[in-house]
Amino acid sequence: MNSSTIAALLGGNLRWRALQSEILEEAPEEVGVYVFRTKDGRRFGRLRGESDIIYIGSAKGQGGIRRRLYSHLHPGPMQATNKRSRWLQDKVQMEVAWECGETAASKEGLALGLYRRDYWEFPPLNRAGIEWV
Repeated sequence: MNSSTIAALLGGNLRWRALQSEILEEAPEEVGVYVFRTKDGRRFGRLRGESDIIYIGSAKGQGGIRRRLYSHLHPGPMQATNKRSRWLQDKVQMEVAWECGETAASKEGLALGLYRRDYWEFPPLNRAGIEWV
């Protein structure tokens, strides 16, 4: 699964944008699923094959996708995933795309399952329990 196949899974064309603070002005305050990839879709090795997907997440509740992206860009001291994300943003240029909709959690689960099937592991930032900082 790479950014091309995840676009099809999420129902169409995803618009990739640089993952930086300015994205918060554009990000919706709606429920949805979002994906981080390497800039320009550059692929990296996995246990099996290569992918450009770094993280697959969903946003629910008040603030939606905008709130989750804010957390990734400005993590609090207890937010392990967001801290890993922020650490990696300093080393790898990333892009983000999203799709709004109430089925975000199920699409996130489906995407993670397909990713794991294809590469025998989860995307790097979805791997809980790994200390990056």
